[in-house]
Amino acid sequence: MVPAAADICEEDVGILAYAAAHSHSDSQLIGCFQQRYADFHVREINDRGEAVRLRSCPTAREAAGLPQGCEPRLADSAAPQSAAPSTSQVVHFHMYKENRTTADALQQLSDASRAPMSAFAVCGTKDRRAITVQRVSARGVSPSRVCRINEKWGGPLGTNGSSRVRVGDFVAAERALTLAESRGNQFVVILREITLEMPRSRAHDHEQTAVQQPATQQPATLEATHQQVEARCEKALSTLRAHGFVNYFGLQRFGKNGAAPSHMVGAALLRGQVLRALRLILHPDSPGLKSAVREAYEGFARDAGAASAALSALPTRGCAMARRVLSTFVHARADGAGDEGAATAALRVMPRRLLLLMLNAFQAFVFNCAASSRLGHGVCGMRHAPAGRDARRLEGDEAPKAVGQTSRERVRPGDLIWASTAAARGVAAVAGVEEPSGEGSTLSATSDVLLSLADLAAAQDDEPERDLEAETPAGCEGDGGDSGGRGDSGDRGECGDRGDSGDRGETTSMRSQTCAAPLPPPVYTLTEADAASGLFSLEDVLIPLPGHAVTYPGNAAAAACAEVLASHGMRLDLQRVDAGSAGARENSPDGLDPALNHSLPRWCVPGWYDLPGGYRPLLAKPDRLESRLVRYTDHTKALEASDIDHLARHVTAPAPSPQVTEETAGSRLAWCLSFELPSSAYATMLLRELLHSSIESAKMKRRSKLMLTDHYRKGQT
Repeated sequence: MVPAAADICEEDVGILAYAAAHSHSDSQLIGCFQQRYADFHVREINDRGEAVRLRSCPTAREAAGLPQGCEPRLADSAAPQSAAPSTSQVVHFHMYKENRTTADALQQLSDASRAPMSAFAVCGTKDRRAITVQRVSARGVSPSRVCRINEKWGGPLGTNGSSRVRVGDFVAAERALTLAESRGNQFVVILREITLEMPRSRAHDHEQTAVQQPATQQPATLEATHQQVEARCEKALSTLRAHGFVNYFGLQRFGKNGAAPSHMVGAALLRGQVLRALRLILHPDSPGLKSAVREAYEGFARDAGAASAALSALPTRGCAMARRVLSTFVHARADGAGDEGAATAALRVMPRRLLLLMLNAFQAFVFNCAASSRLGHGVCGMRHAPAGRDARRLEGDEAPKAVGQTSRERVRPGDLIWASTAAARGVAAVAGVEEPSGEGSTLSATSDVLLSLADLAAAQDDEPERDLEAETPAGCEGDGGDSGGRGDSGDRGECGDRGDSGDRGETTSMRSQTCAAPLPPPVYTLTEADAASGLFSLEDVLIPLPGHAVTYPGNAAAAACAEVLASHGMRLDLQRVDAGSAGARENSPDGLDPALNHSLPRWCVPGWYDLPGGYRPLLAKPDRLESRLVRYTDHTKALEASDIDHLARHVTAPAPSPQVTEETAGSRLAWCLSFELPSSAYATMLLRELLHSSIESAKMKRRSKLMLTDHYRKGQT
């Protein structure tokens, strides 16, 4: 049996710092995140600033007679049949899904309604391992056809054969939804088995005095009372409200394959190493591959000439996109295109959004490293960690490597802020600058991103074979579990490269005459006088995402960007460091694929991608943050009612109570959190700050197993 590739860890992608310092004399909160998918609820926020909910769930018969301007209700089931809508008619509705990717849910809608996938549009993807509700638009598809999903594939929601997707709340609309309409998400997160970890200053003494400790029991864990946990939770919430959290891109942005993370694919594309990028996409160590698929990918990885044999070895079911890509590669190579030309042709048949997400992942990687450097940490995530890294770190036996001191820091000379912010606070040099739109200026936080052909094939084939409950918890992020993202951000001006960063105290916004993507709003570089004025705080500081139209800061963040790019064979202007290096191409004198050789900066390849760049706040803060503690006994029972549960009771879903619930029954304690984040922020990074420890899926899975085993052991004694 082939060993699975190591999971990506936070250090691999530059996640090192915290927004507030943690005293080692304080006990630390520990808990289990996403022990069940029902412990994570994500609701999209609409244009009115409200979290969307599924309030009706009609059958196709009940919705059949409704004009598209009406909302289907049970009382309207006797209405006459209406004519089929024209292709120009648009209807908006709410989609509820459980433990499904957005792409998979939309594919099920497409199959049930017999409409093409292109008829549906969303504002952004939502997490797979979660219960989510979001807006969807359909063009030229009647509500009755869409509502077939409510009665398809056997029985009530959650039973075997159920689609785990429901729709309702239809309204007529003038146009389809777009990615730019994302307003963020509301999250309800349940951290089970919440307790306190003994301070490290006392943990050593505890270990020395312990006579015997069961192997399944977590060391240095306190038998904390409800009041002690409540007090520590309140302290953590107060710190989060005051300082926020580091606005990192979460682990789900980089995929699940530790051997070939998505940002490595993006780096290969930016270097023009198209064949390498294709081999990384078709990596044999990608998670979830069947043995036949793995063997086919291994053959292609060893020799590009074996592509025909790999194509023949691929199963016909579950590998539609992989077969299409390899087929294109084989035919192009047979026509004399060469390995690089064939790889270029193969990548062109892939969805453009998939390639853009991989390019965006590299930009996100650079941002994470730059943010850590700005907060006083070296670029430890600069190079991808080997698969054989120390496993003890995933077990929680080591303290967090980086504890940021940003709550005690001020802005520094060279920091970037929005030019509009500087103008609003009286900086004369930028007076009159308009407010940035915000939505087009940051890389979106898409959570359940399709980062491999295995995922893409599962989303496109009719009957993907997946064990939904057995899969490892995704890193959350709402959109992430990490906050809801916008999706196709690569051509939306959301990342950036070097503009004119040499002149401090000047507004810069370099425009490209050859690339058509929207450019980021102007920024202002703080001078020493600005930094000492007290007018600005760390909440104002921006970190660039590399592209062809951004300004770099005049401090360590820019040096980190340069260092990360150099480690991947690039400079800030994205030219090759050494065309004659070991990574250079044999069939191209400048080390680049001839199909992509051009005089433009590498951030822009006409016909492929255009990455003008953008900026992202260094810190983020949640809105409407509330919490409560709940005692429970059965770990299989849901602690938060879903919209389907409320529909079954014919009640409106209430908002979570901010008060702690004190119950006498139940030997276990859970921390229920409710908060809202903008579309570009990750819920996993908020939870990381709140617990002041990593919440990587491997660590959470192990902790959950330990906790459940410990409770079982105690129940038998």
